[in-house]
Amino acid sequence: MKYKNHHRLTLLIVFALSILQFVTPPAAAQKDNTNEAIQKAIKDRITVEAKRVKSDALSNVITGDLYDVTISFGGESGSSTINNKAVLIGDKVIVIPMPTTNEKLADLKAVINPKFKLKTMEDATKLEAALDVLYPISSFGKSEKAIKQSEGKYIFVRGKFFKEFKGFVVTTDGEGSIADISYSLQIK
Repeated sequence: MKYKNHHRLTLLIVFALSILQFVTPPAAAQKDNTNEAIQKAIKDRITVEAKRVKSDALSNVITGDLYDVTISFGGESGSSTINNKAVLIGDKVIVIPMPTTNEKLADLKAVINPKFKLKTMEDATKLEAALDVLYPISSFGKSEKAIKQSEGKYIFVRGKFFKEFKGFVVTTDGEGSIADISYSLQIK
């Protein structure tokens, strides 16, 4: 079974791993062996595949290397798969999940190259091209694309949510540095 919402699988994995702390076998030595056996059984059911994504659109906008990551959790009763993006900056990995609701995207902001400035519509077009690689427009269902600028904010529309638009809202400071990135389902 494939979950479109990465939160379900994440919760499943967190739940499974949290069970480990409540296992209390009779003897301390058995506890260590039991915990190790359970951890191994869970880890053996998880597979992670990462493929590097190369794109000129990303070169000046993000720092680090982008990867498509597929995480599978399987067992006798079926399997679940989630897909995310991850950026490798040095030895640090930042996972960039698909936004699903109104939320701040601190992880996305963290991978934006600090040298990238968003001052003009040309800059906005470059950021939009990077967003298209990070979050392909097809991921948003029946989608509409547009860039709007309003009061220190750039809005990257990615479709409709009922009667309003949905997309990325990027706030800049006076120098064009990105101060905040969020996802909204309530763009007018």
